[in-house]
Amino acid sequence: MRLLKAIQNVVSNRSETQSTTPSIDPEYAYMILSNARRRRVIDYLSRFDVGDQVPVGTIADHLADAYSDDRKCCYVSLIQAHLVKMETDRSGNGEGVVDYDERAKTITVREELHVLQNAHTCVQSVID
Repeated sequence: MRLLKAIQNVVSNRSETQSTTPSIDPEYAYMILSNARRRRVIDYLSRFDVGDQVPVGTIADHLADAYSDDRKCCYVSLIQAHLVKMETDRSGNGEGVVDYDERAKTITVREELHVLQNAHTCVQSVID
């Protein structure tokens, strides 16, 4: 129960000191963090600032190195499975921790990504 409350506090922005930080629906946060590859992507992208653009190929390279996997396989899984779940909808509304430009094959880091990374860090600290 302590873990659940800690995650909800982080992603729902219940802290008064973070009143300008966007909130994320806890169910969405659980779904994103339930996959090891997405957690690895979130961790990698959290090194970038809000608004930074990162080529999908760079993320695929990082995953391929981390998992000793084929880069093409990582690239395709990013495009077809993971970015779809992590991006905002086309109108810029709804849940999302990145904006994905399909034509340029880049993602733009959103502030919500850093909120989600904080939730993941919170989970790790409670588990450890």
